[in-house]
Amino acid sequence: MRYGSVGHILHNVFRIKKELGEIYLNIILLTFAMALVAIFIPIYLLIAGFSITSVIFFAIIEWLVEGAASPLIAGIAARKGFKFTIFWRSPTLILLLGMVALLDPKFGLNVAGSGIEYLVLAGLGALFGFSGAIYWTLINAEFVKYSDEIHEGEEIGILYSSIHVAGIAAPFLGGLLLSSAGFGALFLLVSFMIIFSLAPLFMLQEYRGSIKFRLSDTSLSINRNLALFLFLDGMLMISENWIWPVYIFSALKNVLSVGIAGSLSGMGIAFITIFIGKITDRIDKKAVMKTGLVFYSLIWVARMFAVTPLEVFMISFLGGMLSMFVTIPAFAFFCDSARRAPINYSIFREFWLSMGRILVLAGLIALSAFLQAAFAMAAIACLLLVYIVGGFRSARTQEVLPRKK
Repeated sequence: MRYGSVGHILHNVFRIKKELGEIYLNIILLTFAMALVAIFIPIYLLIAGFSITSVIFFAIIEWLVEGAASPLIAGIAARKGFKFTIFWRSPTLILLLGMVALLDPKFGLNVAGSGIEYLVLAGLGALFGFSGAIYWTLINAEFVKYSDEIHEGEEIGILYSSIHVAGIAAPFLGGLLLSSAGFGALFLLVSFMIIFSLAPLFMLQEYRGSIKFRLSDTSLSINRNLALFLFLDGMLMISENWIWPVYIFSALKNVLSVGIAGSLSGMGIAFITIFIGKITDRIDKKAVMKTGLVFYSLIWVARMFAVTPLEVFMISFLGGMLSMFVTIPAFAFFCDSARRAPINYSIFREFWLSMGRILVLAGLIALSAFLQAAFAMAAIACLLLVYIVGGFRSARTQEVLPRKK
């Protein structure tokens, strides 16, 4: 039986294109693998003796490189092909996770606090950023290529829901394995799953020749409203997916609590996403986003004062749900704009998301790593997005690129 039949099953169940089924399966497998470990990488660095400022520096380098490397990745993919390019992310990730595991002082390296601390973290951050650029620049372009304009909100809802249903238990299991067996055992499990996640991509038609891109085609000002929109969304993403878990570890001093909170967030996301995806195809996306953004800003204010496990777990669940009122319509807006030039817009998206992430991280360094400041910035970003969404016009009502004759 052809492996691509999984895409056929997803097509029959969710009425999506078979090619999207292959993309969904790859994202689900890889996201589950990374959900086991990604939330714990900054926490592992803290456990290994690095200061919070050093770990934030590592993250800044990662996102700086991811935003800057996207045009280079697109140029390589245009010459070598989508599958050839994205294949190299897996060995890169496995190598990186192995290098992170070696930072444990028990191996005698003692990098934390040494003269080469920032050099090592900069190197690792750059490699992680390059790896992320390989994957997200291309997979987003591939999704736009195959998505259905009429039902894209529902398709995006299915994508996010599938990811989080598959990964609900992953942070908890990762925290359990990390606390009981160490990062080495977690690394081996994740490495195997990363390799396995490649299989669905090889059922897709090669992307070579279907994208025409040169480095000179890069434009970071295709749509100024969308650029600001993505910039603020990047601020929310880094606060939700990176700073909140670090704050939980700092407040509760427990790796397993971070995993539980991550699983509860995933549960909240899975609970609400298909519903949001359906309604964004039937009513005004802007109305959905404005409502979600107001309540999401209140969650960020509440996070500034969360100190007990019950408060942390409850806010994680609610935050996961409310974040989807932003994420799904936001990605639908992006798809609206990107359909006629998917690779150009995918580069554009990665750059501005990265700039938003970097602003929050740089602000934390300027404020001596006072993590609650990031929550205040996220709350402000939500309210600014309410205003921006009101005047936002998608590609269905506004031409953002000249049509090809």
